Amino acid sequence: MVAHTLILWLVSVGLGAAEIWFPPDAEVIDVVIDVVRDLGIDNTGQSDVTEPLAKLYREAGRQLQVIYFPKGTYLVSGMIQGKHDQSRKGSSHSHGPWLIGESRTETVIRLADGTWPEDSFPAGTIDTQALPKRIDERAVLHTGDCTNTTFNQVIRNLTVNTGRNNAGATGIVFIASNTGSLAEVDIVSEDGQGSVGLALCGTENGPAQVRDLRVRGFRRGMYAASHYFMTVSRVTIEDATEWGILNRGDLLLEDLRMTVAPGAGGLANCSRWADLAALGLKIVGAAPQRGAIENEGRVYLREVRTEGFAQALSNRPHRKLADKTPPAPAGASIDAYASQPASALFGEPGQALDVPRVYPSYPSWDADPDHWDNPVRHKTPDGSWSDALRASLAATGKTHLVIPFGQKVSVRGAFTLGGDYRRVVGTLGQVVPEDDDTTLVIADGSAPVVVLEGISCPTIVIDTDRTVILDSVRPR
Repeated sequence: MVAHTLILWLVSVGLGAAEIWFPPDAEVIDVVIDVVRDLGIDNTGQSDVTEPLAKLYREAGRQLQVIYFPKGTYLVSGMIQGKHDQSRKGSSHSHGPWLIGESRTETVIRLADGTWPEDSFPAGTIDTQALPKRIDERAVLHTGDCTNTTFNQVIRNLTVNTGRNNAGATGIVFIASNTGSLAEVDIVSEDGQGSVGLALCGTENGPAQVRDLRVRGFRRGMYAASHYFMTVSRVTIEDATEWGILNRGDLLLEDLRMTVAPGAGGLANCSRWADLAALGLKIVGAAPQRGAIENEGRVYLREVRTEGFAQALSNRPHRKLADKTPPAPAGASIDAYASQPASALFGEPGQALDVPRVYPSYPSWDADPDHWDNPVRHKTPDGSWSDALRASLAATGKTHLVIPFGQKVSVRGAFTLGGDYRRVVGTLGQVVPEDDDTTLVIADGSAPVVVLEGISCPTIVIDTDRTVILDSVRPR
């Protein structure tokens, strides 16, 4: 019996903190190489690229595209906001686009100093009803409409910097309907005066995932108001001066590390309708008169550790929740606490499972074009896609296989992934089975970890004891 290690990120797009590279035939849009002549986008940080970048983002929102940002600084003086085709609402189409940086720290979208110097909110405000109105006007990067058409949004492996003298600026407004991810991203306010780092706004936002995020130097690290549950995993919030996180929606929070300035609040679950499930929190501040987590709604907390606060949790439940809310545990730590009775779909509620959290190390991206293969290279006028894909999988000395943008590879039969391959990446291409018996078998190979990501593919059979990561993979 083979012992499998299988990691599933259901709605994320998983990459390590490494540089990302695509071969020319991946059919991604390179904003420097492909559109600089037409749109005037450069990455020197010396030219304002707001208008051409915003145009590219709006137009790409009408069809699913991958936009690739090489290393450099992209200077903007206004909001870069997606725009989605309302005529496709209710259809099965995904909209995108995907924004992918070459380097998490060296691909920077930076707001010009003094663009939005005035913060619209009184110091320390928890008026979360008013926040979205201002946030939507002053964000550096905004994924677009919240009309349940903002599907398949991806932002990854880059930095958004709100610059200096921009007290009204939000780093990113991330809205994704049903699927999408923001992963391996830094959001920075250079002078510590930015308004909000990450905003998860919109009544139709989610489900989607935020993963491996660092937010530094904002008055409010994160504002969340999603009512279809956003999963936020592995987040670091540093030096928030008013609030670390304000939540008035449905939030699943895992492995948070937060530091806030003296007197600042930690995490506020600040609405009767706010639902927070949080696991593995570390909150450090200097506010001895308040709780690190201030709760007005419903919470489930596990593995909470705090420093510098009166206690870990302070409950101020709405009157309609007060009778069902047990007292908050005393002390700076919480092993487990639920503000509402447990329920179960079938039978009696059981005990919570202490399942270990496993974060695999992703293999590095190969920047040698000779180490990539693509079934398009093997397709002949008289040959089938099945033959082309088998030729790719049998190629020697290859570590990465790409299914390029816009390509629909229709195949039949069993296909085996082994050899030196460590990543199969779809830049929004598809491997489509022609019958129910078509399978992709992950077999033994030289790489200890193999990743399939961003791809539609046949039924997957794992026949190896190495680690397999399925990341934004949709079986067809």
